Amino acid sequence: MEEPSRVFLEVGPGRTLSTLAGMCQAELRKQGNEETFNQLIVPSLRHPDVDQDDTVFLLNTLGRLWMAGVEVDWNKFYENEKRRRIPLPTYPFERQRYWVERQVDVDSQTPSKSIILTKKPDISDWFYVPVWKQSILSEKSSDKEVQDNSCWLVFVDQSEFGKRLIKQLKDDNQNVVTVTAGSEFSRSKNHTFILDPTNREDYENLLKDLAVQGLVPDKILHLWGVTSMNNKPDKFKLLNETQNLGFYSLLYLAQAFGNQNMTDPVNLLVITNGMQNVLGEGVYFPEKATILGPCRVIPKEYSNVSCRSVDIQISELDSPGTDWLIKQIIQEASVNSTDEIVAYRNQFRWVQTWQTVHLNKKEDIPQRLRNNGVYLITGGLGGIGLSLAEYLAETVSAKLVLTARSSLPAKKEWEDWLNTHDDTDRTSERIRKIKKLEELGAEVMIVQADITNYEQMKKAVEQVQERYGTIHGVIHAAGIAGGGAIQLKSSQTASEVLAPKVIGTSVLTSLLDMNKLDFFMLCSSITSILGDFGQSDYCAANAFLDAFAQYNGFKNQPFIFAINWDAWGDVGMAVNTEVPKDILEQRLASLKEGILSSEGVEAFARVLDSNHHQVVVSTRDWLKRIEMTKAVLESRDGKSTYKTAATRFVKSAHSRPKLETEYVAPENEIEVSLAEIWQELFGIDKVGVHDNFFELGGHSLLATGVITRIRDTFQVEINLQSFFDKPTIAELSEIILEKLVEQEDSETLNQILAEIENESQE
Repeated sequence: MEEPSRVFLEVGPGRTLSTLAGMCQAELRKQGNEETFNQLIVPSLRHPDVDQDDTVFLLNTLGRLWMAGVEVDWNKFYENEKRRRIPLPTYPFERQRYWVERQVDVDSQTPSKSIILTKKPDISDWFYVPVWKQSILSEKSSDKEVQDNSCWLVFVDQSEFGKRLIKQLKDDNQNVVTVTAGSEFSRSKNHTFILDPTNREDYENLLKDLAVQGLVPDKILHLWGVTSMNNKPDKFKLLNETQNLGFYSLLYLAQAFGNQNMTDPVNLLVITNGMQNVLGEGVYFPEKATILGPCRVIPKEYSNVSCRSVDIQISELDSPGTDWLIKQIIQEASVNSTDEIVAYRNQFRWVQTWQTVHLNKKEDIPQRLRNNGVYLITGGLGGIGLSLAEYLAETVSAKLVLTARSSLPAKKEWEDWLNTHDDTDRTSERIRKIKKLEELGAEVMIVQADITNYEQMKKAVEQVQERYGTIHGVIHAAGIAGGGAIQLKSSQTASEVLAPKVIGTSVLTSLLDMNKLDFFMLCSSITSILGDFGQSDYCAANAFLDAFAQYNGFKNQPFIFAINWDAWGDVGMAVNTEVPKDILEQRLASLKEGILSSEGVEAFARVLDSNHHQVVVSTRDWLKRIEMTKAVLESRDGKSTYKTAATRFVKSAHSRPKLETEYVAPENEIEVSLAEIWQELFGIDKVGVHDNFFELGGHSLLATGVITRIRDTFQVEINLQSFFDKPTIAELSEIILEKLVEQEDSETLNQILAEIENESQE
């Protein structure tokens, strides 16, 4: 890429390679390499959200390549067709640069606004563990608020707890709609519904019916995570049922919010039991913890929804404390709070927080490692897996079993492969890594197996035991990066992200004698706690690992621990994950603050030598990162203390790119304001009313920034699905006008439009 006038064409679906090339290009530009400005990076197939004929898109791509100087075999192109082409004079292709400058907050009056978190130099300062502290509900939760005539939608559990809670609500003169899980959608006259938890359409039909009856809920209690503590069924059956009643249920409910254009404030409480380890009791149902993905991410993607996880104990429903707990749950749903994770134990309210722990370097190797030990590493050919393998090879001359879905050439073919492939070839990189492991004294066994496939993994474990005997330790590093807004996420896409960590862990613990292991390490992520936009599935998968590390279901408890890794700066998912081009600079800056491989293995060794079951490894101040995340949630009007990547740009004066649509200027005040918003976010001086958001380079993250600005400017709510269905200024203007008419009389409407016009003139 350092050479001038290079052209990069991605062949096939997706834009992963284009994004990777763009990241390299951005880094070279930052280093002052001007040659990159004459380079073209172009995909061959359209983005799914671009409304354009595939043939037209492909022809446009060919045209762009031709204009960039690529020689086209026109004889092949026009084969079997008659053309009467007349050569025209050549003309210069004027390349324009559309760079959106990052905004610098210079007008901040609040010190916290200008916080810039940098990497701490001492690894000892990177470690944090979860702790619980007693907390009380806000004073805003008054008896009067609870008695307001609200509409409560209750997803009823199979225990008596839900029935008693509903009775209390009705005694308080509340409107209550109940939903139970069944095989198909049905309704009765007394505000009772049955729906199939696995059917996305049932949730939408539920909200449609409630809207028709004037029963749009403003408080939702999701109790399907409250289950009996006895008679646990088959592990894998329980796993699937729990996901359907938990994670997928919340996913479908949120999507129904968007499809039904629910924009009024909603308080959503997700109630579980046996999911949190608060007082040292351990976790009884780690499979329930996937609900934390939607709980943490829904409020970031649906600005009108507040969501909280509340874990309870129901072992003594007849105790005097049950009535108190029921009233607390009702009050919990009646007050806004930034406490995302809450638990009730022994008539006390607890919230999860974090505490710094200093894990110092030791001269000796960790006590849980043994010389020539046998260690199974899932995802063993990935960046983090290979880094940890190298540490084990170097320190204890380990016998390493690396599992992966992909295969490598036979060992006798390695030299030929290396001689005939580029140094950057992924297979070549893996071969060189494995050869290095062997040079360090390790014996390496590579097994091709899908961690989610019980039979494949059973065969793999049998091969290991036949060759080495006992497995001494496990590092579960397999995983798939998630991504994408909830509104657009399919259950299939989400399941592919959940499976390696959730099903994979269950497969491993079913096949291995856990009581004989020296340790069982789970590679989790800080995403399970921060719950970033677009990461509901990945957040959920890692939340399961966090909970499983505190599972109390083994007879002789082995040392199970999870590390919530910060981004690794040179290997791993964070380096390889595709991101939108407009936040590449932010991603590269973040990776510079990330964990280097040498630092990661050192952090692993220190945690392995501790007795902590869950440890966050964050290169930057973790408590401040948590504070920044809460600050976003505290603002329900979109004017957060901390600006998101979607709004952290200033207006630039780049000319309008060539698009499929002709430029049509905005005419009314709404269109003018929308055009100004788009121009600022895209860094373009002219955006027409018929220009497609996605053709301009938009994506779901940037769309949330536009929606936030629309909410601030017009005081109306537009959901993500509506935005994607109407991705032009003209169409959005019509939606906004309809909403303004609905909520304002003509006099107020004229006043708002006048204010907007004045702002435009200013």
